[in-house]
This record gives sequence, C-alpha cells and structure tokens, in this order.
Amino acid sequence: MPPSVPRLALLALLLHAAPAWPLDPGLPVAQAQHTGWQRDAQAPANIVAMAQTPDGFLWLGTGGGLVRFDGVRFERVDPLGGHPRLSGSVTALQALPDGRLLIGHRFGGVSILGPDGLQHFHGVPGLPVGNCWDFAVDAAGDVWGAFTGGVARLKGGQWQTFALDGEPVPFRTIVRDPQGTLWVTARTGAYALAAGGTAFQRVQVDLPSFPFLSVAPGGQVWAADFARQRLVALAQHGGRFGAASGVLPLAFPAQADRHWFDADGGLWVRSGQGLLRMPRPTEGPVVAGVRQPEVQLLGPAQGLEADAQSFLEDREGNVWIGTASGLHRLRQSHVTRVPLPGGDGAVGVAPAADGGVWAISELGGLHRVAAPGQPPLQAQPLGLAGQRLTHVHRDAGGAVWVGSNSALWKIEPGRPPQRVPRPDAGDAPQGMAFAPLHALATDASGVLWAHLVVKGTFRLVQGRWQQVDNDPAARIMSLGNDPQGRLWIGYVDRGAARIDGDQVLRLGPAEGLDIGAISAVHARGARVWLGGQRGIALYEGGRIHTMPLPGEAVQPAVVTGIVETEAGELWVQSASGLMRIAAAEWRRALSEPGHAPQVRRFDADDGLQGSASQIRPLPSLVQSQDGRLWSALPSGLFVIDPARLRRNPLPPTVLMRQVMADGRALVPGAGAGASASAQTLQLPTGGVAELRLDYTATSLGMPQRVRFRYRLEGYDADWREAGPRREAAYTKVGPGRYVFRVVAANEDGVWNERGAQLALEVPPAFWQTRSFAAALLLLALAAGVLLYRWRVRALGQRLQAQAEVRLRERERIARDLHDTLLQGVTGLTLQVQAAADEAPAGSPLQARLLHALDRAQDVMEEGRDRVSALRTTGDGPVRTSPPLGTALAAAIGELAIDFPRIHCQFRQQGPQRPVRPAVADELVLIGREAVCNALRHAQARRVLLRLRYGRHALALRISDDGQGFDAQRAEAAARAGHFGLAGMRERAATIGARLRIHSGPRGTVVVLTVRDAYCADEHAPDPL
Repeated sequence: MPPSVPRLALLALLLHAAPAWPLDPGLPVAQAQHTGWQRDAQAPANIVAMAQTPDGFLWLGTGGGLVRFDGVRFERVDPLGGHPRLSGSVTALQALPDGRLLIGHRFGGVSILGPDGLQHFHGVPGLPVGNCWDFAVDAAGDVWGAFTGGVARLKGGQWQTFALDGEPVPFRTIVRDPQGTLWVTARTGAYALAAGGTAFQRVQVDLPSFPFLSVAPGGQVWAADFARQRLVALAQHGGRFGAASGVLPLAFPAQADRHWFDADGGLWVRSGQGLLRMPRPTEGPVVAGVRQPEVQLLGPAQGLEADAQSFLEDREGNVWIGTASGLHRLRQSHVTRVPLPGGDGAVGVAPAADGGVWAISELGGLHRVAAPGQPPLQAQPLGLAGQRLTHVHRDAGGAVWVGSNSALWKIEPGRPPQRVPRPDAGDAPQGMAFAPLHALATDASGVLWAHLVVKGTFRLVQGRWQQVDNDPAARIMSLGNDPQGRLWIGYVDRGAARIDGDQVLRLGPAEGLDIGAISAVHARGARVWLGGQRGIALYEGGRIHTMPLPGEAVQPAVVTGIVETEAGELWVQSASGLMRIAAAEWRRALSEPGHAPQVRRFDADDGLQGSASQIRPLPSLVQSQDGRLWSALPSGLFVIDPARLRRNPLPPTVLMRQVMADGRALVPGAGAGASASAQTLQLPTGGVAELRLDYTATSLGMPQRVRFRYRLEGYDADWREAGPRREAAYTKVGPGRYVFRVVAANEDGVWNERGAQLALEVPPAFWQTRSFAAALLLLALAAGVLLYRWRVRALGQRLQAQAEVRLRERERIARDLHDTLLQGVTGLTLQVQAAADEAPAGSPLQARLLHALDRAQDVMEEGRDRVSALRTTGDGPVRTSPPLGTALAAAIGELAIDFPRIHCQFRQQGPQRPVRPAVADELVLIGREAVCNALRHAQARRVLLRLRYGRHALALRISDDGQGFDAQRAEAAARAGHFGLAGMRERAATIGARLRIHSGPRGTVVVLTVRDAYCADEHAPDPL
C-alpha cells in the first residue's frame, strides 16, 4: 500500500530539514567529539555509500552488502532477496522522500527497498550496464542514476537511457540543484539537464575527466578541477551552462578528489593527508584569483586512519564518514576539550581579567587560553614547562600567582613570570619537594595567603612571609573569596572559616556544616557555596543549608568545583561528572529537606572525559568573564558555554525490530520505512511462556542517552520504565489480543509520545475456547444432576433401611414393655383390687387403695398409649391431649397426693400458645421428673413449678426450698442405675432445649428454656 500524502510530506520534510545541531564552524574539526567503529566486531568495513531514510536509520553500502545502523547496533540486510544475477556489493544509496531506499549494485542493477520488500531492476530495457555510481531525484520525483554504461531515468516503472552530446559512457556523479537542474560528470567533463528539458548539454568549462560535483546549501554547484587545483562554481546563463559569474574559484588541495558540503556551508575534501575541512570556504585571502580559505585537517593523528570513501550529515547534524576500515562520527558536543601544548595532567585553571582563563598543567607549564585576539579555544604557552605546577590564582589586581612543588611565580600584565621566594625558601630542596604549594588566595587587604602541604599556612605581608597557623591539624583544602574580598578557608576536617580582618567566623558541625573536607568555595552576591566530600552547603543570611545531590546515598558526591551563574543555575563538578541544577530546583531542595534536585549531567557522552582530581589543583571549575565554564581535570582542560547549550528538538523515531516467542523469531516488519502499527502479529496458539519484544529508536547523536517506556495493553496495568534497555520481556502470555506500545525520549528529554505499536494475538487452543468451556460446563451440570439423583436415591434407600431397622426395634421394645411392664402392672392392680375388697368399707385404707388402683389404671393406659405409639408409623389417628399447662398442673397434683405435708403449686405466665407435640411431651416428662425428685429426696416444704410463655422462647422453672444435692453423688447414682438427671438432659437435648440445674443448701432450681417450641401455625390447637 503506498504511503498517504500527509506521510509523504512529513517524510520529505524530515529528509530536507536543516540539521538540528550541526558542527560549530568556529571550532577546529579536531575538537569535535569523534567516535569510531572501525574495530567493532559488528561494524562493517569498506563503506562506499551512505543514506539516511526518514525513519532515522543510517544505511551503509559496503563491499560486503547492505547494513542498517540505529546508533547502537549494526544490522545486516539482504539487498538481493534471492536474486540470482545481482551483486552483493553496494556502490550507491539514495533515500527517497516516501521512505524507500535506492540501492545501486556493483556490476549493474538497481534495487528499491520499501515497506513491501524489494523491487529489482537488472537486465531490463533502458537500464545501462555496469556499476551504479550515484542517484538523484528530480523535481517530478523521478529517479536518475549514473552508471558505467550511461545515465538513465526511472519513470513509471520503466528505465530510459539519455545520451550526453555524443558520449554515452561512462558517468560517475549526478546531483540536482534547487532549480531542478541535473548535473552529471563524464569522461569529457560535466553535463547539465535543465528542469523540463529533454537533453543534456555540455557545460562550457574546461574540466578534467570525471570531475566530482557537490552542491552547497545555497544551491551553488561546484566541480573539482584537479589539474588546476581549484573548485569551480557552475551555473546556467540563459540556455547555456558554464562557470558562475562573480564567484571566485576555491583552492583545492593537491591529491584531492571527492568533496562534500555540510548544512552550514562547510566544505569537506578528501585528500592524501586525510579529510580536510574548510569551515568558511567563501572567506579567506585571494591569491591569483583563487580564494584560499582556512583548512583544518582530520587525519591519522586525529583518529581518521583511512581515506574517506563516503560522507553524510544526518538530520541531527552529526557528520558520518565511511572509510575502508569502518565508520566515524563527528558531532558537536556540549563540552569541548582544549588541548594544552606540552601535555595535560593535573590541570589547574583561574579566570583571566580580560576574558578567557589562565591554565596550568603539571608538566606543560602556564598557558593563556581564549585571550582577546587569539583564535577561539587556542592555548598560548607562557613558559614554566616541566616545573610540576600545582596551583594558579589571579588576584584582584590582575596579577597571576603560580605555585609548584618547589617554587612560586608572579605574572603581571605585560611582564614575564617573576619568581617569588616560597615561605620555606630556606629549607633543603628535598623538603620542599614533599611540600607542594596547595592553595593560594588574597584577602580583602590584598595580602597573599599560601598553604603548603605539611608546613602550614602563610601570609605575604610587605614582602615577608608570616605563618598563620602552625597547628599541623589545621589542614587547608581550599581558599576562596566572596564579593567583599573576605577570605574563606575550607579545611580538611574543621569545616570552614571566614577571615575579615581580625574577625574570624568559624563554621562546623555545630553550625550545621558537616560535608567533610571543603574542596571548593564559590560566592555570588550574599551567597557562599561550599563543596565537600559529602555534597554541597550554602551559607546565606547567617545560616548553613545543606543540599543532597542525586546518587549521594549510593556514593558520596565529592564536590571539587561550584559555580552559580548570573541566571541562577548552579553548576557542580563532582567525581561523577559535571552537573547543572536549575535555580528553582536548588531553591526547592534547600527549602524542602529530603528533596533531591533534578540535575542534568555532563560526562564523557557530552565530551567531558575523565573525572576531577580530589586533591589538587583546586577548584576544578571556574567561570570566565564571558560566562563560559572551564573544567580542569587530570585528563585535560574542558569548556562549556551555558548560554549556548543546544537542545535536540527532534524526538527519536521508534520502531519495532523483532519479536521472539518461546525462542522463535517473528519479524513484524522489514525494509526501509516499514511500520508495524497496522499489522497484527500471530503468536503461537495456546499461549507464550516467554515473549521478548525487540525495539529501537533512531537518535544517532547520543543513542546511549535515549530512554524508553513501554506497555503491553491487556497485560500491563501501567507503563514500564525501561531506561536505555531496548527489549521488553514477558512471561505466561495467555490467549487474547494485545497491543504493545513503546515510546522514547532523546538525550534532552524530548519524547516521541506516538512511538511505535504492534498488535499481537495469541489464538486460543481448542480447550481454551469459550465453546469448549461451555461444553465442559454443560457436562459438569449433567454430571451434577446425575450425581444428585444418585445421591438422593442412595439416601432414600439408606433412610428406608434405617426406618425399617428403627421400626423393628420399636416393635421389639413395645413387645417387651407389653410382656413385662404392662403385665406386671396388671398383676399388681389385681392384688391391689383384692386388698381393697378385703379392707373395711369406707375406711381410709380402702380409700388409699382405691386411689392407688385408679393411678395404676392411668399408668396402664399411658403405657398402652406409649406402646401403641411405638408400633405406629404415623398413618394412624392423631392423639389429642389437654393443653401443656393443664397437663403440668395435673402431673404436680397427682404427685402431691402422696406428700400432703409439702406445698406444691403451679403457675402459668403469658398468653397461652400452641406448643409442638414433641416439645410438650418432653416438657411434661422433664417436669414430672424434677418435681418427683424434689418430693422424694429434697425434704422440701415447698415446690413451685412455673411455666412462662415468652415471645421467642418457652421456659419451665421448677424450684424447691429443700436441702439440695451433691453433683458427685448424682453422678454415682447414675452409674448405679438411677437415670433421673441423665434422662432429663437427654430429653432436653432431643428438643434442642437449654437445661440449667443449680443446687445448694437452700434448695434446687431447674430451668428449661426452649426457643423453637411453638407451632408454625399459631391457631393450631395445643397438642396436650
């Protein structure tokens, strides 16, 4: 599918937009940050062509094939696609505005790599034979190619060969100027085809064979005249082409051939010495009608060990150089290294009065850097080489003081260095060698202070040295001044002190200053900053404020230099590099204890190589009058301009590279401009145990600073911070649809919020589908129903068997009761009847016997009812009985007849309610047993039975005023066969009642409470 019109416009804009951060023409090319990949195991060699597609990839054409580079990884791409007649050696590359890539092959043929794969042209009509040397795209979007066998145009999928004024072969370079004119070179010179023209015309300039062409940013075409060692500007005059009028030719070095222009108009020339750069080719003296511009060399001494074969400036302003041995990148870094003649090592620095700085190195001597009238960032040696210099200081009067292991010098404006005796000038030279001059400063009165290691601190007053403190423990680490000229002293282990004439202000842990040895002192206005082994502190308004630095919890931030700029930014030089802290951040960190300020670090990636010395020379960071910051490290002198820090505005292009599912590689997209956003990648069916997604971002300047975050929608609840890692890993990814999204930010925090996305689908296995789950559910339901029916049937059969066993047992008990108890009672009634008949008529004895006979008849009737109940199955007639209260009253009345001396009473409380039959039967029996026990054993005078109908429960209370009983004796009686109390408890448990018995010397109380006692139908008659 062809790209949309808006996308084509965007890609074309990216291709032709000015670089975001080109090289500074004011700096020597040797001071640009140079990175090489010539010995990398993955880096290709023999790079003869380069191109950058709109997706940001750098494409390298080599003798071994096509390579794609994202700034981190080299990836070889097959440019042949299995074509049997194409060569794997690539000789020309050209990125098209629509994102496709033109590939020219050695020995003939052209390929076009795009999102849909490769398209090949080889041996087709109109395509010249031989090597493909160069490409160009005209104003109409048609592709032109320069071949050994001629020049041709690809239009509408067809190639057409063009003749050049009788010379069809061979050709080398082809370019297009802003007016749409095509310029080509051949054996006999240069030719041009105007926009809309139909034939090439010879350029009327005396040029050698195959003169290389280049186009300057302003559109001027230049051709190399090797014989006359000059570059000639070409132009169209009416209908003819020739030398441009009014444009002086440029000097072209001997043994030079190829040349290129960068976006700032700088000219780059390949020569026998290396790669030459003319940063301002239109400036410089004119000799014999030829402009002689400034020339800078990038050769073997500067790290370019082989001849340049290809040149490219990418969209970020990085310059790429392809050589026979590898790939090189030049970029404009924030920090620039200033070479010091004589070598570096133990570099010290002090700001100069008229701009720039004074710099020393241990063996290289004293230098004046960036002085007015000097070339930018050039160091001018001023002597003292080999003196092992240790410190440099400029006083308020402009004089420069330089100390070493054994001497002290004073340099006044316009005068050579003057040697000044050290405080230990009378000591032996061996003793002086072990007492280097560690720090120098002048106080408000102009007196010079000097601290010598081991020997102490001295003042130079009227030409004579005076020792200030001969205490060996008073070891000074740094000296500095505030705007009032007052002297500040930083100690190794005593905090800090301010000297103001005879007044001394001491600051230590008691005053809140506890940051270890004070290595740096810097003042701006009323603020004095102190840097130590454990961070930084601020003295302002009579108080000390400490500020933590990021990473201090892991490793103490040993601070050796501090500068607060006029804009309020705080710059801190520490062991981990140079940090910039915005004014708002450090103010917040001071006002909110525990807040770690956000910092911008500058390290080797920014051009700052190495770390600061923690001993001497100090401080390691100063600011010159022009606002630039100078960092003095053992590895050299470095400079950064806070006012000219450039921010990369281009967000990185984010792309998906590869997906690994359980070790199997799945490529979401291939080719130039390929996008995975519209694809749905099918993953293995059933789930993925280990899923890895490989992504990248094409930010070529500082790819190691690119930061990523990603999210797998459908798996992750939120975004994951990946840092610089370019791979996401997941485990146990189940069936479903997912969308993987990844975004990235460049080194300056500019985010590409759109990023890249890839739709993923894990098809479910048959046993993971909804239909399978539904079928399992139906089977489970069917199995449940069958199991339920089987269980019900088994329970029914079990209950039936238990009922039959219970019925047979009840029938046996009924027979035993009938044959033993009832028969025995019947015999007793006959004997009682006989005794009553023999008793005198109307006597009390006869009355008692007749009463006992009536009671025996009642017992027999009740026994027959119980036996009948044991034999019944529930199908017989329902027995009707009096109400519960009536039954209880009758029971207590019957029992009381035999105990006339005991007062028995029944009371009923609450409205009468129907009681369940089983509950009523058990209550009557429990009540009878309790009353019987009281009458027989308690020797009570009064027995009270109380029945209370409650709203939620039925309560029966039996109390007496007898002598009570012993619980242990009751348990012994139960073991002897007396089961009164045990039977009461068993009957209570049967109906779910709560039975409580309390017995003591003053009587016994039995309370029975039944919560579920009433019938569900309130209108049902009482079963008793």
